[in-house]
Amino acid sequence: MAILRDEIAELESIIDHAEDVDPTYINPHIRQLRHRVFYIHSAIENGLEVLIAKFIIPDLPNAKSFDEGENNLVKRIRLYELLQQTGFYRKIVFLAEKKLVDNKILTTFKEVNTIRNEFAHPDPYKIKRFTDDKLTAEILRKLVKGLEKLQALFKSQPITP
Repeated sequence: MAILRDEIAELESIIDHAEDVDPTYINPHIRQLRHRVFYIHSAIENGLEVLIAKFIIPDLPNAKSFDEGENNLVKRIRLYELLQQTGFYRKIVFLAEKKLVDNKILTTFKEVNTIRNEFAHPDPYKIKRFTDDKLTAEILRKLVKGLEKLQALFKSQPITP
């Protein structure tokens, strides 16, 4: 186990060093912001998948026999595979088309998706703009708004990845 932990530490060190010397260096502030963006985006996407699954297969938990339960498991696996191949934006479009979620909420989720895309596919010159405090505050406000909208949909704790 210690050997594996040593290997993990070495691999992390290599990746961290590569990021530190990359010509498009991202400072720790931007790295932390990127982490928060990815976390909220992932939580929202999981929530979207739950809503889609409940719409497509609403009666899954109500299996009355083993065969029915096994059939439901197959349906769940196929639905999971389908959702994994479907992008975030397409999930939003589906929910909008079926009128399962208010468009104002979906607009907030689209804003989070746009922010996530800026971090997932960064322009080496534009990424540095995320050191601006006003922009950081704006992004954090949108992330919190997305989280609050997600929590309101489920009236509970956030759905976490």
